[in-house]
Amino acid sequence: MLKKTVLFLVFILLLSCGNKKPVAPPNYSKVLDHSQMTNVLVDLYLVEAILINNMQENSNLKESTTNYYSYLFKKHQINRQQLFNSMEYYCFNTKELSQIYNNVINRLAAMQTIPDEQ
Repeated sequence: MLKKTVLFLVFILLLSCGNKKPVAPPNYSKVLDHSQMTNVLVDLYLVEAILINNMQENSNLKESTTNYYSYLFKKHQINRQQLFNSMEYYCFNTKELSQIYNNVINRLAAMQTIPDEQ
């Protein structure tokens, strides 16, 4: 009886494996280059900082979020899917992503420093 049950489960398992639909790979032809990705991420982190600040001031967060992200995508002439695909691509290419984030950190740090009074 145990043999029949195991064989039945294996048979069901084999049948279920064949029914999967193939998943289309992401379109990596539209991946943002290092410079574009750096610029987008710098602006993205600035938007996030503004939204966090707005959240503390109890403003309309949902509307603000939509407006800021729409502006971000329009400014860089990209769409949400391109950003997601680019992030996915760079997550699999960690050396490149590390270089991009070093640039992002340097740019944000430069913005944060206050120039000396003259």
